[in-house]
Amino acid sequence: MIRTIRRLAPWSAALAALAVLVALAVLAAPAAGDLGLLEEKPETKPPAVQPQRPPATQADSAKPPATSQPADAKPTASRAAGETDKSKIVRYTKPTTQEAQAALAEAREKALATVRRLRVNLRLVETPHFLIFTDWPAGEQKWTAVTFEQMYRGLARQFGIDPSENIWYGKLPVYAFNSSDDFVRFVKEIDQLPDDAARSAGYAYAQTDGRGHIVLRRYGGRNLLASTIVHEGTHAFLARYRSNRLIPSWLNEGLAQMMEQAGVPGSTKLRDARNSSVNVASRRVDIRRIFTDDDNIEAEMYPVAMTVTDLLIRRSRTAYVAMINDIKDGTEVDAALKKHYGWTYTDLARWWYRWAKMNFK
Repeated sequence: MIRTIRRLAPWSAALAALAVLVALAVLAAPAAGDLGLLEEKPETKPPAVQPQRPPATQADSAKPPATSQPADAKPTASRAAGETDKSKIVRYTKPTTQEAQAALAEAREKALATVRRLRVNLRLVETPHFLIFTDWPAGEQKWTAVTFEQMYRGLARQFGIDPSENIWYGKLPVYAFNSSDDFVRFVKEIDQLPDDAARSAGYAYAQTDGRGHIVLRRYGGRNLLASTIVHEGTHAFLARYRSNRLIPSWLNEGLAQMMEQAGVPGSTKLRDARNSSVNVASRRVDIRRIFTDDDNIEAEMYPVAMTVTDLLIRRSRTAYVAMINDIKDGTEVDAALKKHYGWTYTDLARWWYRWAKMNFK
């Protein structure tokens, strides 16, 4: 089991309302635009390295309420690099129609059991890729469905997957609770997670067989909720993408934060991460420890993970996707970095310090 936890934190920017009509039974895929995360932008860059082209992504086998990570938060979820034994790596394949239908029926049965156990009244909002079980107000339900689909379309495009394809085993269940008490009861009674999860704003829960779900509590405004959806949705996507091998925490958290920046209008996530990274760089903190940490990176390193990811993507989008693909296929992280960027961890840290000096003003 893999889970990610995000602490509650204040959020201030205003999110533009989405004027999109959504059916509450079967939702047609919204015509959401590409989030544009991996587009190159004209900033000062280190000298380019000729990247190797990534292997073609197979759509069939490919593949925390969200907030900014607060400065004092201490991530506790396990997301160890290489935690999945290479001999046990399972390449995900597209389920058959019968398997997908069985998975959908299983998800609905679990939701019904949850309703009975917790004595809550959850409504199903079904989209092309998600089963959202929620008691949020009707207006929030429509908006949430659209936001999840936009998030999925953005991630799919970044990894070369046709957004109409479905990487989930059936559809990904989402539990979105209006009451914090109901959220806490789900955490403790259904997922049976520790108190840190109960204090969180939301989390992604993934199993190594490809199944999983996302759990949210309604907290704050739409900016906060959108950020959670995008962040935790990215974790869930990476868990199911290509194989059951885990992505190391620094890459996982880095991309999740970059997707927040791309997916939440008016987000200052990257600007804030750069400001925080200035402090880390000025103190000459050895950031190489995040590359070999077998558990979640510490709170201070969240902005570093984001700016390292920004550096890698700006240097070469193609190399970044190829590196992720190789890691999911079983290549060691340091070997994949060397193959596609020509860098060791020490080289990456050196370029990051130079990148910080040049750009993080």
